[in-house]
Amino acid sequence: MLTRLRPIFALFVRSLREQSRAKFTPLARGSLALLLLLFIAGNERSFTHRTAPGQQVLILVVMVNFFAIAIFGLSTFASAITEEKEDDTLGLLQMTRLNPLAILLGKSTARLCEGLLLLAVQIPFTMLCITLGGVSMDQVLRCFAILAAFLFFLCNIALLWSVVCRRTARATAMTVATGIAFYVMPLFLFSIALASSFGGRSTPSWIESVVQYWIGINPIFDLTRSVLPRGGLPFAADSITTSLIGGMICFGLAWLLFKPCCNSSREAIPQAARKAPASGQRTPRGRPGRRAIAWKDFHFLGGGKRGLLIRTAIYVLMALLLVWWLATINRSALRSREVGVMFWVFGVLCFSVEFGLVSARMFAAERKRKTLGVLYTLPNGTGRLVREKILGGLPQLLPSAALAITGLFMIFNQPDFRNDLEFTPEFAAGLTLIVSGYVFFAVLVMYLSLRMRRAPFATGLCVIVLLWIVIAFSMDGLGVRGSEVAQMLTLSTVAWICTLLLASGIPHRIAVAAASE
Repeated sequence: MLTRLRPIFALFVRSLREQSRAKFTPLARGSLALLLLLFIAGNERSFTHRTAPGQQVLILVVMVNFFAIAIFGLSTFASAITEEKEDDTLGLLQMTRLNPLAILLGKSTARLCEGLLLLAVQIPFTMLCITLGGVSMDQVLRCFAILAAFLFFLCNIALLWSVVCRRTARATAMTVATGIAFYVMPLFLFSIALASSFGGRSTPSWIESVVQYWIGINPIFDLTRSVLPRGGLPFAADSITTSLIGGMICFGLAWLLFKPCCNSSREAIPQAARKAPASGQRTPRGRPGRRAIAWKDFHFLGGGKRGLLIRTAIYVLMALLLVWWLATINRSALRSREVGVMFWVFGVLCFSVEFGLVSARMFAAERKRKTLGVLYTLPNGTGRLVREKILGGLPQLLPSAALAITGLFMIFNQPDFRNDLEFTPEFAAGLTLIVSGYVFFAVLVMYLSLRMRRAPFATGLCVIVLLWIVIAFSMDGLGVRGSEVAQMLTLSTVAWICTLLLASGIPHRIAVAAASE
């Protein structure tokens, strides 16, 4: 019996060994432990002024873990099978004794176990919340059980789309769309139902029950209800059971769809032959011109003009949906300032996400296709290579930036806002901090993409948060107090220094990555 099961878990055991011996694993666990200790140290001075300081620390820890799971899960789990499809190595795996179940366990469940271990390493430190007061051991264990169940569901739903889709980007997009449909859309439907009830229109009871159930199984509300029993959502349900059942269903579907979606003969055809145009077929992209690398990134990574039009259409559609939702729940005439604030917040959020993804994809795509060495041998220099890569990625940010600028224009167009607007030193220091933060984040993600195969965007975001917390606590502990302008300028200076240090190391990392091909 054990001899028959050994081939099923062979790839799983090998993947676990590789992940446990990697350099990133102990760094990640140590960073999580340091982050927890910083949370406790940052709230130490206010413990005497609160009735239940343990609740504040616990809710902060579980929320940070929830969003970290979402970001790392989208960056890691969605590439479980698609990375083999993109490298044309899935056919080689199927030629061995590995069946579909063994491949799924080895490629996805091993990453799930690594994520569960990252959660488990935090439990002993989180038990300090019990000593601080306000929470019990059952609450702490239940919060981590909710996070583990959510991690299980996210891993398997990303695995399902990784089996169905051909590319990692499409699998990630479909996983995000599924998460929005499960956890975000019910909130909009609930707000519309409440607005209809206040407006005198009744909603069918079964629709209200379905919407309340889908809101109740949201892990965020379940975590809030577990930490704050009296302050959570009234109809919050048990999300653990739903996440576990949903994860098992997704894993079963991935197992059933593995052969129809992954048994194709495309791996036997060379990549160049598959993409080569037919004889007599004219390419619609024109000629590259003097900036060939920027032209290549704009057309092949960003989709060219067609991709730009698709992004613009998506953002326009989302903006119209937001306006319709705001008009529905307001039940009154829309004001330009409210719409502008919504456009600005949504545009900045989308711009930040696209900014990080573009920065991560600049060199990660070249490393995946093993073309970085060819680019490095061109007689242009590393500086021009980086500049043209940046120039080719900037057009992808235009739709989200246009949405944010439209929102700012609608806000500034209000007479009362223009009268109150003053360009104070605080405004200038805040703008400097924002610009330095974006530049530092882009350079950090570009540097990490040259050192890591997976999740440079998520790792860069976590490094930014951890560095910001360390700097804030260090300034507070050393007694560096002063005006807000001085603090923001200090953070901006630190960001620029870190940016220069990382930027000076990018050429060396490009040379190392190019030589490794």
